[in-house]
Parts: sequence; C-alpha cells; structure tokens
Amino acid sequence: MKFAIAYMTNRRNPHFDWFLQSLSRQCVPADQPVIIVDFYADEPGRKEAVLELNCGFNITHVTPKPSLWQGKHKITKGECFDAGNARNTALCLAREMYIAWVDDVSVLTQNWYSRALTATTRNAITLGSYRKVFNLEVNNGLITGLTDNPRGHDSRRRDVRNLTKIVECDPRWLFGCSLVAPVETMLDLGGWPESLCAGTGYEDVIMALVARNNRIKTYFDPMMMTIESEEAHGVDSPFLRWDPCKGDPNAKPRDDKSHAMIRIALAWKRTDNGYDIRELRNRVLSGGEFPVPTEPVAEWFTGTKLDEILFL
Repeated sequence: MKFAIAYMTNRRNPHFDWFLQSLSRQCVPADQPVIIVDFYADEPGRKEAVLELNCGFNITHVTPKPSLWQGKHKITKGECFDAGNARNTALCLAREMYIAWVDDVSVLTQNWYSRALTATTRNAITLGSYRKVFNLEVNNGLITGLTDNPRGHDSRRRDVRNLTKIVECDPRWLFGCSLVAPVETMLDLGGWPESLCAGTGYEDVIMALVARNNRIKTYFDPMMMTIESEEAHGVDSPFLRWDPCKGDPNAKPRDDKSHAMIRIALAWKRTDNGYDIRELRNRVLSGGEFPVPTEPVAEWFTGTKLDEILFL
C-alpha cells in the first residue's frame, strides 16, 4: 500500500541527501510520495538544490502552513518552535491512506522502508526507533562511519526482548522521530496539538496521551530505525522555546506550562486546535490555500501577548 513520507525540518542544512539517498536504496522512487515540510523552502535555490538530490521521487516541497509563532505571519519577536504545525501541514497534504513522519539530520537504516511498508497493513500506529550518534558519515545513503553516543540510545529498545520483532506497546512510547499512522486515525484524533504546544514543544508527548485515551493500538518496531547526527542538531541557532513558570520556580512540581499541558491532555480524546483538520485537509487537497491565522494573540498559559513574550 502506498504511503506518504513526511520529512520535517527547520534547519538550513538538514542533510536532505542522507534521507533521500538512503530512501532511494530501499524503494522505487517514482512510486513513493515524499512531502518535505521545510521552514526555508521558499528561499532562492532551496527547492532547486533538493531537486538535484531528488533521486526520482514525487516530492512536494513546502513551508509550514501559516503560524503566529514562526514564518512570515508570525507576531512573536523571533522564530519559535512549532513542530505540531509543521506535522499538521504534512497531514493535510497527504493523499495516501497512511503517512510516515521522519526527522531531519537522520539516515534511514536498511530495513526502515520495508518495515514502514509493513506498518501500513495494520490499523494502528507503528513507532520506529532511533539512535543519536557523533561523527556520522554517510556516502550515497550508506553509513560509513559513526561514533557511539551513550546518551543517544533509544530507551525503548532496552525494554523489548527481541530487537528484530514488532511488539505492541503503550501509546506513551510515541516519539515523533519516526512513526507510521493511518491518516484517518490522525484526523479522528484532531491532528497534532499545535495550539497547546506551539512555542514550547512536546507535541509528541501530548499526541501519545490522546492516542492512549482513545485506546489506539500502538506497536514498536526496533528495526524501523533512523540514525541521527548529534552535532547537526547544534549547527544552527535553535528555534525559540518558552516554558513559563507560575509561582516558585524551585517548587516540586513546578507550575509550568509543560506540566499544565500534560494535565490538560490527560482528559483529551481529541486535540483542540481551533479548527477541524479534516475540513482543512479536504479544502487544501481540493486546491484551496491554508488560511492565515489571526488568533490567539495571547499565549494560553500565562495570558502574555505573543508579541510581548521575552525569550531569555
């Protein structure tokens, strides 16, 4: 079954070549839809550079849909982390029944595609694994060198007995780095929680809670694995994140935004983004444009206006 692969990046050099060349070794490129959601997609020469690495894929290369937290429609004082918005952009553009999300600065291991394809035979969310390493060297899609990073090991791999077998797991094992999901399931859940998580992150943590509340079957596949460059994460200035705290910052637990997000999502069966993502997807796939948001103008946890947030 065909599935769309969404590759997400807000880096100037996300190593498109690692992803595209490793993927081209595992499938027939002309038959595989790829959606690249790239913050810098509209910069001169960017799309042309990706086309030179295309390897024959049917690529849709776009910027994230309009956001008040980043991009040309932002009202914040800087470019803020808004991964949920980017992930929902890909969800709206996917025409296939399944979608996979892959993080940037990563290379696919040799079994990733076959295991992702198998995941489309299950009416479930399948979670891939990762490993973050130092000195990653890749030649034409093949890893030729790396140095182990003890802190970069996927903790979930320690909790399975056999690293070649797929196991059913708790939905809270959902990490955003590599996963395959039915498009209909993601639409039913409301899409990624962009309104709750914009400017802070943890959209995968919240999505995991929503999936768990709906008793969505979730599987972990250790062989659907990506290898990431640890150093490449720090090459560019990171997009801004803000996790404000109310009251005593040394209190345990802290009354901060990230913990408040979790408390809210504990009761969620559907994310609340202020719009119906199924309707938005239908509009976009019919040729319509993504709307430009005009609200909220204030951050929900503290009530601070977006244009007054100070990132220290």
